Amino acid sequence: MANPNDTNKLIKKTLKAFRKSVSKSEPAFAKLIIEWVSKFKTTNGNISQSKYNRTRLAGFRKAVDRYLLRSGYDSAVTGFIEAYNPLSNEIRAVHKDLNKIKVTKKFVNRYKTFAISQTLDGLKRQGLNQSLVNPVRNQLFIAVANGASLQQTITSLSTQLISTPDKNGRLMSNSIQVSRDALGQYEGTVNEGIATQFGLDAYLYIGSLIDDSRPQCERWVNWDKHGKKGLILREELQEQLKWAENNGTGLIQGTEPDTFAINRGGYNCRHTAYPVRSELYIKK
Repeated sequence: MANPNDTNKLIKKTLKAFRKSVSKSEPAFAKLIIEWVSKFKTTNGNISQSKYNRTRLAGFRKAVDRYLLRSGYDSAVTGFIEAYNPLSNEIRAVHKDLNKIKVTKKFVNRYKTFAISQTLDGLKRQGLNQSLVNPVRNQLFIAVANGASLQQTITSLSTQLISTPDKNGRLMSNSIQVSRDALGQYEGTVNEGIATQFGLDAYLYIGSLIDDSRPQCERWVNWDKHGKKGLILREELQEQLKWAENNGTGLIQGTEPDTFAINRGGYNCRHTAYPVRSELYIKK
């Protein structure tokens, strides 16, 4: 029998494995980038304003792609993407047990294909451009244009690209943000699609509570108005969200009943809102 909490456990395990893989590839990637930068031509230790350096800088994005592959980052991303399959299967199994309904692979795949595309865009394309490629390339452009010290430029890049106990490097920071959002939002989007497809009229708010859990999450996990902890009727959601806006913290702006399963308690929420048939759980 599927346990609704198993999806959260699977997501947590996947995120931990992905971050471990990125932590191994990050130093190798940073070393390759710094070696690439060290080959700029210099005059008295300063990066020269030469055609060679300008041409080299134009190939920065291609260099990044090569070094992501060589460092093992691309393999880490591939491993992360593979987690969508077991997560999809787990969601289908949970709904079979919770709601006595059969959610087909075909139904889930329409959401999975889009989610994978969005995840890859965040980890390897537009998201990586914004968080790493563009800022570093802009710094290098200024360094070439102004004839900056090569050693100072390398020192600055090392600080940005290599994680420390106090601060994540650009690659790690982007990886954490994108991966953390991706699987939770995918699960929520599939659940909301299932709620619409099968006419489910309530939600089971599931997950463990910790010291810094948000007030609304504590409220919803313990909601026991209908004899089943965590059971919130869809017709109650508007009032519950209003309560969260007035008394809670971190609720995503614009959250409404139709996006409750996706946004849940707010940014980086650890909980799941599983849509269910209320008649199966309300105790008369």
